[in-house]
Amino acid sequence: MALEQPRISLFGAPLFREDDYIARFGFLPDPNRKHNPDALPVGFAVDPDFVDPNTGLGSPVVGITCAGCHTGQVEYEKDGTRYGIRIEGGPANADFDKFSGTLGLAVAMTYYDPLRFRRFARALLGEDYSSEAKAALSKEMKSFMFTPSYSVRSIRKRPPRAPSSITHSARVVTCRRATPRTFMPRSIGRNPIPTASDF
Repeated sequence: MALEQPRISLFGAPLFREDDYIARFGFLPDPNRKHNPDALPVGFAVDPDFVDPNTGLGSPVVGITCAGCHTGQVEYEKDGTRYGIRIEGGPANADFDKFSGTLGLAVAMTYYDPLRFRRFARALLGEDYSSEAKAALSKEMKSFMFTPSYSVRSIRKRPPRAPSSITHSARVVTCRRATPRTFMPRSIGRNPIPTASDF
């Protein structure tokens, strides 16, 4: 949740999970903050009980559910208002290859840029931030980047749209204080499409 977009900035880039940015990959924003307080797109969910198969350590992670691949939306405009018809069970227009490549770049930039990594660690660890916790997070991130089952190189070798590759590449977009939640796509029917100003 603390990962920044992969753009060069001395003072911090916007968050990777921002609606406008994540929509570039074809994912659908979910404005329902009551059931989605982390502002994740449709089909993204927090798994609070993930155990890393390589290290045996547990921590919450963000991954993609079936709805990430199987929720589409058709949009139209009438009388100056944009509307959307959400299609649950249909194909998504998401570009998983572009998403995983960009996510890998964001992770690498965070790991190798000390200022970006410090911002990431402070945001992610919150009150638990310390030099020891920051060092442990750096070690965990390095393990993620260079473990074959998680690396960007192995993600690109998988077939396009492989859900497991996205789940693994989302490993470091963690939310340490996550609570169990279920994110189901919700039909918006003929409701106006929310914009950034609605939040």
